[in-house]
Amino acid sequence: MNKSNENFYQNGFNLDKGNQAAKLAVIGGVITILGDAISTLAAVLALEEATQEKDDNNEIKDMQKQINYLTTELNTLKNSSGKKNHNHGI
Repeated sequence: MNKSNENFYQNGFNLDKGNQAAKLAVIGGVITILGDAISTLAAVLALEEATQEKDDNNEIKDMQKQINYLTTELNTLKNSSGKKNHNHGI
């Protein structure tokens, strides 16, 4: 091979390496963007889960308040019913 052909192949080879590096850089960038998107999605899901958990806890607290109220009312009715029955028995 003559000197000009060697330079041509060397330059072509260097251009290929440059193209490969550029392609790898683009692929790396795309992977980074996808990773960032997945991380953002995970954060959003975690926030939604925390909000749902808080809502569930509030709902449980409300139901416990209702149970406590109904238990008190039931005891009041039992006590007043027992006194009426007891008084009528005398």
